[in-house]
Amino acid sequence: ACDYYAFSPKLVEPEYPPAAYRESSERIFEFLDLYNVGHVVTYHANWIRFFEGIPSLYEPVGEFGESIRYHVFRVNRAPGPFLEGSGKVVASLNHLVVTLDDPLEPAVLKYNWADGLEGEAGVELYPVPVADGIRFIGLRGSGDATVRIRFRNPIFKRG
Repeated sequence: ACDYYAFSPKLVEPEYPPAAYRESSERIFEFLDLYNVGHVVTYHANWIRFFEGIPSLYEPVGEFGESIRYHVFRVNRAPGPFLEGSGKVVASLNHLVVTLDDPLEPAVLKYNWADGLEGEAGVELYPVPVADGIRFIGLRGSGDATVRIRFRNPIFKRG
C-alpha cells in the first residue's frame, strides 16, 4: 500500500491508511469500507492492538510467519465493489469486466479513477469525487449488462 521502489521517502506516506483517515477508528473503518477491504494483515504491535480492541469490527482469523508474526483480521462489513449500483466485477491485469444488475442505471465502482481509462463503444466513463481527493470510476453503460474497462497504455496489447 505504500511501497517505495525508486521514489523518495518524502513522496510516499510511510503509514497507511493516509493520515486523514487515521484520525479516529470511525475514519479508519470508513477508509476500509470505501476501498472494499475485506482483510488486513499487519505485524505492527500498535495496529494489532487497534484491531484487537474493536472486536465488533475486526475479527482475528489467523497468524503466520516465523521471525515476524503477521496477524490477519477480517473486516466485518458487507464487501462489494460498487459505491453506487450493483453487479459483479472481475479484475485482471489492466482489465475490469463489470456485469451490471441494471445496465440502464449509472454505477460507481470502488476503483480509483485514472485519466486514460477507456470502455467499450457506447460506454461513458467519468471520475466521481468521493472524499479527501479520492476519485472513483463512474460509468454509464450502453445498455449491455457487461462492460469492459481498460487503461489506455501502449505496453498493454488490445484484445
